[in-house]
Amino acid sequence: MVRAAARTQSVTEEGIAAALRAFPGIATASEDDAGSHAHVDADRVVFALRFDATQEGEVACMVVDFIFSHMGEGRRLDSRTPIPAEREPLCDRATRDSTRYACSHQQAANAVRMLRYASPRTQGPARLKTVLRAQPLPSLLSHVFAAFDRDYEDARRLPQPSLGLWSNVLRAIPDAGLSRRELPKRTILSRRGASAVVRDLERMGWLTVEKVEGRRGAAMLHLTSAGRAARDAAPKLIESVESDWETRFGHERMATLRQVLSELVAQFDIELPWYLTGYGLADASVTGGNHIAAKPGPPRIPHHGKDWPVVLRPPGSPSADPSSLPLPALVSQALAAFTIDYEWDIFGYGAGLQATANLLQYILDDGISLGDASARGDVRGNGKAGLERHLVVVVEPGRPSDSSRRVLLTPKGKRARDSHAHLLTQTERDWHERYGPCVRELRATLESLDGQLGEALPNYPTTTAWFFQSMVAGSAAARKEIST
Repeated sequence: MVRAAARTQSVTEEGIAAALRAFPGIATASEDDAGSHAHVDADRVVFALRFDATQEGEVACMVVDFIFSHMGEGRRLDSRTPIPAEREPLCDRATRDSTRYACSHQQAANAVRMLRYASPRTQGPARLKTVLRAQPLPSLLSHVFAAFDRDYEDARRLPQPSLGLWSNVLRAIPDAGLSRRELPKRTILSRRGASAVVRDLERMGWLTVEKVEGRRGAAMLHLTSAGRAARDAAPKLIESVESDWETRFGHERMATLRQVLSELVAQFDIELPWYLTGYGLADASVTGGNHIAAKPGPPRIPHHGKDWPVVLRPPGSPSADPSSLPLPALVSQALAAFTIDYEWDIFGYGAGLQATANLLQYILDDGISLGDASARGDVRGNGKAGLERHLVVVVEPGRPSDSSRRVLLTPKGKRARDSHAHLLTQTERDWHERYGPCVRELRATLESLDGQLGEALPNYPTTTAWFFQSMVAGSAAARKEIST
């Protein structure tokens, strides 16, 4: 009985009504219509919902349908699955043409939570309408990062590893080995990401994991001869690509790029990854969310997931003088820092800089086709892709193979799109104040280089792709050949 009473108190009609009123497109009460509301009984909750005859109403209907179709035991209660007479809730608040959903108290609480998650509130306050006057700084950095990675991959041969694998794992493991617990701190890789890569490297024969006797959970990572060969081969290829860039783009310009990046990175309070990476295999965010609150500092520490390591830069550490770091490591850290500052007041997954730069900014209010959206971002139309699961976009129902179905922004996604230009402008302005003249020099150098880097470069790199590349050969076919 105590358990049932606790459940009854977990959600109230007033709390549900407040969440419904706050969501754009869900119809509210009028003189002759009760509007959308809910009935809370002892053992269940029935939602009676109606939507505005607008674009916002269409999106709200799709969001609600997505939420209730992903609630397990929840049932849709409309003309197709009518409520039995004995289960029809007493209602003295008539709502015309309402769609009804029935669920448990816990599911109702989850539905309210998800409605709030899909609302603009996760994206912080509304920003001033801003028009971009120049190419965004993170796009310029992304073009350099992606172009260098492309040239590295084009030149790579065994035993040279992928740039991501060397930067985020191999470079940190000396011949004497490394404590498994130290790897995330050395590379600024989440524990979950590090665990996945270590498992793969061990399976491929590049790494061994040895338990430490007498220390529960402790283990040492040791590179095999193949792993050491890969680790030692990558720096030579990086130097070769940098040398080629000096020939193609000019020694003076590349020296300037390295100098201004070094001046910028030297001012960061925390260590950042040498190869821009997501929090995990299925989480493209740099820091993994807001489980641990941000600290404005100094030192300035962003909100982050519990698995993301915060490593302060002590005076005199090698990273305090980043001038000797590889060029892609400098670019990666600058891009990671800009992303963190852009997303400082944004909570929730899927509407940060990567998704907004590559996809959301191109979705108009009346949507774009699923085919176009899938080519730009994590949208598949099956409800399982990241931007769908996190209620950044909704996809029109229809045949799974129909790529002409429209993809529409939820209120959360729309706020992210509409804030994009302002956040880009404000973050770069803040950087000028925080880091000084090197930011202006960095922009000028990147702009002079941008037109020569090639075509089809992303506005923002995919931060999880390196996890899924073959750790040994770079392709499934070559990987199979190596293992046989």
